[in-house]
Amino acid sequence: MLSPLTFEAPQAVNPLIGALLVAGPRRRLEQLGVSVESLASQAALALERVGLSEEINRRRSEAYFRTLVHNASDVILIVDDDDTVRYASPSAQGMFGGALLSGTPLARLVDEQDRDRAARTLRRVRAGNARDVHDDWCVLRSDDQRLNVEVRASNLRHEQTVHGIVLTLRDVTEQRELERELTHRAFHDSLTGLPNRVLLLERLERALLRGRRDATLTCVLFVDLDDFKVVNDMMGHSVGDELLVAVARRLTAALRRTDTAARLGGDEFAILMEGARGPEDAERLAAQVVAALDEPFRLTTGATSVSACVGVATARDSDEAEELLGHADLALYAAKTAGKGQWQRFRPDLHAGMVERHELQAGLDSAINEEAFALRYQPVVEINGGAVAGFEALIRWPRRRGLVPPDQFITLAEETGHIMPLGAWVLDRAARDVARWQRDRPRTPPLYLNVNVSARQFIDPSFIEVVQRVVDTSGLARGSLVLEITESVLMRRDEQIRATMRTLKRLGVSIAIDDFGTGFSSLSYLREFPIDVLKVDKSFIDDIVTDGQQVALVEGIVRIADVLGLQVIAEGIENAGQRDLLGAMGCRFGQGYLFARPMTTDEARRYLFVAGERQVSPLTGRRGERRTVTHPVARGEQRVGDLSRLQKTSRMCDAVIDEVHGRRIRSGDHWLADFASCNYLGFDFDPEIMDAIAPHVRRWGTHPSWSRLIGNPRLYTDIEERLADLLRAPDTLLLPTITLIHASVIPVLAAGGQVCVEARAHRTMYDGCLVARGQGASVRRFHGDRPEDLEQLLAAAPPGAARLVCIDGVNSMTGNLPDLPRLARICRAHEALLYIDDAHGFGIIGERGPAETSPYGAKGNSIVRHLAESYDGIILVAGFSKSYSSLLAFVTATPELKAHLKVAAGPYLYSGPSPTASLATVLAGFDVNARRGDAIRADLYRKTHRVLDHVRGLGVATPNTDGLPIIEIPLADSWDLDAVGDFLWDHGIYVTLAGYPLVPRKQVGFRIQITALNSDEEIEQLNQTLTELADRFPLQQSLAPAEPPEGWAP
Repeated sequence: MLSPLTFEAPQAVNPLIGALLVAGPRRRLEQLGVSVESLASQAALALERVGLSEEINRRRSEAYFRTLVHNASDVILIVDDDDTVRYASPSAQGMFGGALLSGTPLARLVDEQDRDRAARTLRRVRAGNARDVHDDWCVLRSDDQRLNVEVRASNLRHEQTVHGIVLTLRDVTEQRELERELTHRAFHDSLTGLPNRVLLLERLERALLRGRRDATLTCVLFVDLDDFKVVNDMMGHSVGDELLVAVARRLTAALRRTDTAARLGGDEFAILMEGARGPEDAERLAAQVVAALDEPFRLTTGATSVSACVGVATARDSDEAEELLGHADLALYAAKTAGKGQWQRFRPDLHAGMVERHELQAGLDSAINEEAFALRYQPVVEINGGAVAGFEALIRWPRRRGLVPPDQFITLAEETGHIMPLGAWVLDRAARDVARWQRDRPRTPPLYLNVNVSARQFIDPSFIEVVQRVVDTSGLARGSLVLEITESVLMRRDEQIRATMRTLKRLGVSIAIDDFGTGFSSLSYLREFPIDVLKVDKSFIDDIVTDGQQVALVEGIVRIADVLGLQVIAEGIENAGQRDLLGAMGCRFGQGYLFARPMTTDEARRYLFVAGERQVSPLTGRRGERRTVTHPVARGEQRVGDLSRLQKTSRMCDAVIDEVHGRRIRSGDHWLADFASCNYLGFDFDPEIMDAIAPHVRRWGTHPSWSRLIGNPRLYTDIEERLADLLRAPDTLLLPTITLIHASVIPVLAAGGQVCVEARAHRTMYDGCLVARGQGASVRRFHGDRPEDLEQLLAAAPPGAARLVCIDGVNSMTGNLPDLPRLARICRAHEALLYIDDAHGFGIIGERGPAETSPYGAKGNSIVRHLAESYDGIILVAGFSKSYSSLLAFVTATPELKAHLKVAAGPYLYSGPSPTASLATVLAGFDVNARRGDAIRADLYRKTHRVLDHVRGLGVATPNTDGLPIIEIPLADSWDLDAVGDFLWDHGIYVTLAGYPLVPRKQVGFRIQITALNSDEEIEQLNQTLTELADRFPLQQSLAPAEPPEGWAP
């Protein structure tokens, strides 16, 4: 029996929902018919109620889901198979900055850089590889703002209610920014923003791998500021932080984009240099960094100067990152030991120096506890009369191996914090010694005691208590203690410094400025602070007898002090000439070896008693009558005295050369290896060049005799055209010598305006400037390492006046290059003409490029091309006498200037042509240079660096930082020059002796000039001789700042 199941509701569209089927005997079914219909009706009602319940639950679930979606911060998108958005949850409006229309392409919502990534994600989901895929995209708002979102993509294309890819987007922009910031903090310095040690090590390891793969050299430079602690202590930590940020910027600006500058902590920085061709690239960068950081920094408190030392290590020293950093650190320590503003390359023996430093530090700890120091006393005397005014107390540290130099352990004491107990011991012990002498020999005024105080001592809160205790307990006469501080203490200019000075004055203590003029000198210090004494540094006294500028400087200091009521003590007086000149200009007091060396306590006591009862002027009182200054010394005779003696006694001077074979020369029966020749390329003995001379001589004779203005052999025009092409200059003019060019061309270019000549320029250039001055021009001097001085001079020049700046290219003494790009920029900015004498660079250095065979560059076409400069506003002067071995010189010029010089320059008007051999040598030299020049220069570079590396390995200082074949070796004692010359002569080495006054006393030594013609055997002979020389004679281990030769002040 079949009975239908139907809804009774009238609105039902399809009331039949099923049927009830009952099987059995017919009769029985007929009996049950009514019951079956009733059962079917009840079943239909039950099914209807179940359906209604399910519908109610479904509708409740949809409402819940809709509420969740509408209130969720995450964005839900449904994307169709054509990658368009079919549905977007309401939160999409907040994320994308507007309502999304159905059919919006998903690609339009995703940032361009992530669109391919998003498309790949959707393809993965549709492929069924994973039901859910997670990804990170960058999406775009309507205002072009970018948001970082986390994406979850789910494949619900087969769900009847969805039919698409469901994307859930969560805005994680702030989270990602925080993660990036935390990551940046973990790998970068918070103050400067530079990479820190962790990131530097990571990059260094990768760089070493790349270097091994690409056959390039990875280099590390450690940089440490010399005077940072002074700035930090004196001017405050905020100024110190500002300085560190400025240093970071300047370091970054000095590097290539592929290099990395990092801060390791404090005032230590590091530089990672990748892709170097050799160690010399890192050395060149080290010199550039030292020069860059030597320029003043303009901070909010004013200009501040510091210097820096640099240590260099390369992957040739180690291929392990940590060890390479350690090597650079050792090289840095060696540089700092050599003095301020130095750089050093790593050497294996430096490790022993670090061990020695640790031993020194350990010994310092015990020496302070055991008071294992000693005092020496050097008298301060009246220059006129020799009466002892007082003593300066100097600390010494005797050890088993001898005295430790004060500059070593004093610096160490400051670094380790031992300076306070050490300084207190010196002050107490010296006060007791001098107090005893005062009691033994009472007088008026009493004997003075001068004690040095470091900047860290002076600002220490306990310093006043130490001085008070010494004054109260030592028995020292009131008013007889003088504390010597450096100018760095006064830089801070804060109330603590002033309060300390006021307290010291109340205690009767006088204050002296030590090494006046060598630090952060400012005359305002003398007005602002209660200073009593100025001590003029020895560097001003050394050459006072022969240098007019030094006389003017010292005399100016004496006169200013006189006006302000201060006394002056001249330090480092070593001869009677210095003493007499200082006394004549009104300097009352002095100290130095002329009077006495530092003495033990007993020696000082005996010296004091022998000096007797001469009347002494007050050291700290105001002077009375001022004196007329006279100069009693016959300076001219003293200037040539050393040279005259050298000429008479040294076989290196005025030697008669009897025979020459390449770079072997014979004088008498003595053969020597020639390292005095300037024929750098060896063209003087090149067979091809020598063979080319005879045909030209047969054609033109030995020496055509016309005036240049009348006629010139064709050789001239050929040379000038080929030279202009080599230099890539507008035009050139040949003249006999560089000296004649300076004397004739500089006055023409100066045109009665202002001439600025670099302080260390060659003497012949300065003589040309003097000729210009005689024709109405004003001449001013500036230092090339302080370009701001030049800028000030040019800015102050009279409007409309011609401006000419004269500099050397490659320095003839040091072999170094000037900062030509910066000087050229300054000159162009002030419409000044830059005049360069590149006598020692032309032929050696040239344009840089991939084809170069050495760091000297290619073609030998001068410093202008080597440093990628143009001839816009630049005049180049050079000669063929060095590299081309020809007596001929040239000046570059525009065609208009060339025509003008032909009628305005004396050598062109009045002199005849150069000898034919000189002209023929140049032409043949051009041919050799074109074919073999770069190979010759590469060989010259190799030989030069064999000598330079050996010299540096000996720990001997040389001012050569740019690697050219001019190597100057300064002596520690200038009086050894005769003996050194004899030693080199006896060992078969011929060099140029650099005597006083051709160079300042502290730069006296000898100069080695390497040429391509020197054989490897001769280089080895030279290196062996230098090793023996360094064992026998004291050579300078660090260099004083370079000074101009004597008497060159305009």
